[in-house]
Amino acid sequence: MKNIISIGINNAKGLPPLQSAVSGAEQFAAWGNSQGYTVDLFIDALQRVSQTAIFDRINEIIEERTCEQLIIFFAGHGILKSPSQEIWLLSNAQLNPNESINLTGSIDIARTSGIPYIVFISDACRVLPNEMQFTGNGSVIFPILDDTNQDCAIDILYATRPGNPALEQTGQSNSERFGLFTQALLEVLNGNYPELIKSKQTNESLVNYYNVQELTTNKEYKKLPKGKWSIDSFSSEAHIKSLVAKKASDIKITLKQNPEIRLEYQNPKPSIAEFDDNTAKNILLTYSQTNTENVAPAQAELANKILGNLRGKLTRDSLRNDSFKDIINKLEVPSEYIIDETLYERHVPTDDLYENIDRPDFSDIKPIGNKDLPDPQAKFDTKFLRRLETIYKSKGRDSFETQTGFTIIGTEIQTSLSNSPLEIFKDYENTTHIRIHPQDQSKTALIILQNGNSIPIAILDGYIGTLVFEKETLLTINYTPSQNSYKYHSYLKNEKGIGIARSYVASAANDGFDYIKTFKDDFNKDGQINFSNAGSYLRQDKDIDPSLGLYAVYAFRQEGKIKDIKSVYRFMAIQKNNILFDIAMLASALTDEKNRLAPFCPMLSLGWAYRHQFESLLDPIIIEASNYLVPSLWTTFTPRGTQLIKKLFT
Repeated sequence: MKNIISIGINNAKGLPPLQSAVSGAEQFAAWGNSQGYTVDLFIDALQRVSQTAIFDRINEIIEERTCEQLIIFFAGHGILKSPSQEIWLLSNAQLNPNESINLTGSIDIARTSGIPYIVFISDACRVLPNEMQFTGNGSVIFPILDDTNQDCAIDILYATRPGNPALEQTGQSNSERFGLFTQALLEVLNGNYPELIKSKQTNESLVNYYNVQELTTNKEYKKLPKGKWSIDSFSSEAHIKSLVAKKASDIKITLKQNPEIRLEYQNPKPSIAEFDDNTAKNILLTYSQTNTENVAPAQAELANKILGNLRGKLTRDSLRNDSFKDIINKLEVPSEYIIDETLYERHVPTDDLYENIDRPDFSDIKPIGNKDLPDPQAKFDTKFLRRLETIYKSKGRDSFETQTGFTIIGTEIQTSLSNSPLEIFKDYENTTHIRIHPQDQSKTALIILQNGNSIPIAILDGYIGTLVFEKETLLTINYTPSQNSYKYHSYLKNEKGIGIARSYVASAANDGFDYIKTFKDDFNKDGQINFSNAGSYLRQDKDIDPSLGLYAVYAFRQEGKIKDIKSVYRFMAIQKNNILFDIAMLASALTDEKNRLAPFCPMLSLGWAYRHQFESLLDPIIIEASNYLVPSLWTTFTPRGTQLIKKLFT
């Protein structure tokens, strides 16, 4: 059985109405019916859509235990509670925060559903909310079940990147109103691009398997034996991204929308769309007849694009095009300008990420080989690079007499609270330091900023925590062994590698990027290109900097690698120190570690997406204060939340 839950919300109370969300969900449902999926449609055309109705239907599907593939499609308003915590807003989300969907939490719980393959498709904005009433945690749409240890691959297709809107075309009729991402996706899934249709047995492309001229005169000249033609997520990724970008540009040349697609590897990978042989033949014939007159202009356009890219505007999408080498050969480009597309696919920036950095002239491009890799920093924009440099250069105090404390870089604070004695002072460079006199009850320090916001951070005996701010937003916390600690020598020995890990992962996480991919594409433990597992890289030095362990468990959770999370936890648990709340939570060990959890709640805001795991364990004051969280990477309470949290320290 294959199921689709298709959700379209045009009217989320308190937000501008949308024109194309409902029609997009209807079109996706129609496509699903044509593909043999069992489809449930939830749209607000006639009545409000509730979280309970969606939850109940998904629960029914899971209880039937016949579903092998489930697609959850959503078109409507979306927000970010933090750079990695997504919320879909339903009809009544403004009045009732439970009437919104906690996408991050739902994805996490979906892994225990017993369904082998799940796809989440989000044609929604990914921007921070303008009004605090939209910052509720939302509700999950999957039931909480015992983990069956059955493998579950989850693909996530976001219409846009974190921090950006998803665009829609407005018009008088349904045909003139559409979400750019939904339309591009359906064009691909309906087979409009037959080069993406492949044999499920041989992986051969439809356009290569059949000769169109012979097919035109005799449809029976050849058949695909045993099986169907299909479209999968891997082969479609680049094409979908390219289509969305083109549709945005066609509406207005300055408009940009760049989808983010996260795919998990599974062998064999189930297909999303399938076609029998006769349907595939008709698709190919129709496409050929429609595009015969446009083949030459299209080829010329691609050739010009590649030549333009060689002049310094190289993009991933052009390099992934199957015709790249053929066209290069036809253009007779001199061999010294042939660029290895595998290397550049990783390292040359897409235009949208690199707008503000000068591109080289054609004459500056040199032959590229293994001995002359491009600068890996080239893939990031200037904002990312500035942040990376800020974090990398931010050094905290080497030690305190107490061996425990914090250094504050980049902002001023009002004060800090703890259940242990502390002293706040400044050094000759006017940098703020907090010396902690640790006691048994020392778990949390509350840093209160000048604007009244506050941040709970873990006190770790023998470590100096460096808090790096950009204005009054916390970018990252780095924990370094105190100079008098036996771990300090190991830190000095690995200082450069730890600094690289800290800065890159924190910079990527602040942008909401998939920092698994950031590390998979960029670095191994020796700083070389292409390290295969972000979590494993980060956890190597977790004993020296526990914040790397913190990032690692979230990277593992994103990949569904629960065993690796528990491995990090077991290592941290044997240390004679406090346990970071997030690590214990993601390892399902909160009850076991309740006497040494630090701080008293998740340090990363993303942790609140899993509040169902710990809500009953927290002080009611903390639960109430969690209604007043600032959208940010690190848990940050508003002034109202700060006033509540202060009660814990009296």
